[in-house]
Amino acid sequence: MESFQNSAVNKFRPEYSDIVTIISDICEEGHLPILLTSRYHISDIKNIDLVIDLNQIQFSDFWKKCLYLDFSEIRRSLSQHNKLTENSIVEKKNSFFEIVQMLHKSFGGNFRALEFFNEIYKHESEKIHRTIFELNSLLEQYKNNTLDIMENNLIFNNLISLLSYAQKQTLFILSHFNVPVNTMALTLQFLIVDKSNSLQKNMIDNLKKLNSLSLIEIHFSNEHNCNNFYVPSLVKGLLNIGKSNCILKDIEKNHSFSHQMAGQYFYALYYNNDFIYTSDYLSEAFDHFYLSKDKEKLNEIGVRLAFVFDQLSFSQKGLLYCKKVIQVCKDNTDSSIYDLTAMIYKRIGKNDESLNYYEKILEFNQNKSNHEGILISLHQISA
Repeated sequence: MESFQNSAVNKFRPEYSDIVTIISDICEEGHLPILLTSRYHISDIKNIDLVIDLNQIQFSDFWKKCLYLDFSEIRRSLSQHNKLTENSIVEKKNSFFEIVQMLHKSFGGNFRALEFFNEIYKHESEKIHRTIFELNSLLEQYKNNTLDIMENNLIFNNLISLLSYAQKQTLFILSHFNVPVNTMALTLQFLIVDKSNSLQKNMIDNLKKLNSLSLIEIHFSNEHNCNNFYVPSLVKGLLNIGKSNCILKDIEKNHSFSHQMAGQYFYALYYNNDFIYTSDYLSEAFDHFYLSKDKEKLNEIGVRLAFVFDQLSFSQKGLLYCKKVIQVCKDNTDSSIYDLTAMIYKRIGKNDESLNYYEKILEFNQNKSNHEGILISLHQISA
């Protein structure tokens, strides 16, 4: 549909108004299934039942797309190689499926990035074939090449120059979030950096402009019945926020992002009565509180997340949360964190590490004159 649209306003050009009328009538009648694809939001056509963001596609669709691109010929060459080496000591190459898995992970399931990689393959197919044994390094190398091509293709610096100062501020703030957020998350940040409220007044227009330039994506949440916004991972890589070559250096120099406020936002979302349980928002809250060094919230959320992941048999991830809490909180670490850390270490067979943390709990209880806790600690150490 983008070939019929004016990208600046997401509207169909006047000469194609008849197409809009026909498609709208078909959608309204509902007798025939119709699939529309467009780079931009299709605001002219009403009665669209479902909108899917193809920038975050499932692996199965990503796999199907790979089968039709030029580099799918790797599949045949790998099959021939592995068949010849089936009964030999020569190391087999990674399967095409494994290569696609790594591409999906590296490019975040982004169709456009995949097409850029395919263009690289057309010119460097022999080189890619020769280095197929070193898959991880290959993908890291070509991921960087893909970013370079995207930078040239999107004329990234020129795109940024098209933005107003307020739009740059909006992009800067949004780039700090790792999951899609609604306008409330942005409003909370604007209240800190913008006393005149001009950012908040023009927020929707600024977000639409960023979306029209492919700098952010918009995802409609059926659960919360609102639009969520996020900066794609590849655009984040080009922005280089927090690095010396940051594209938004003028914004970064004059404005800060409140990780404490961001943590409060996700913390509130998690405890919203209408919210269906998931650890995603709580994990995001933890990450922001970790950066703001909020010891109270880290103790509270850390033990909860560590317990959940340990129960799901992701013990190492559970330990990671415990260690992050201890790293920041130090002497203010809650005894429940030490207790859970000791339990996880014991469960995975690392008894020396477990004993070390049980001794910390004993010391903690002795300092608090917690006689019941001392008895429990001594029992745990002797067990």
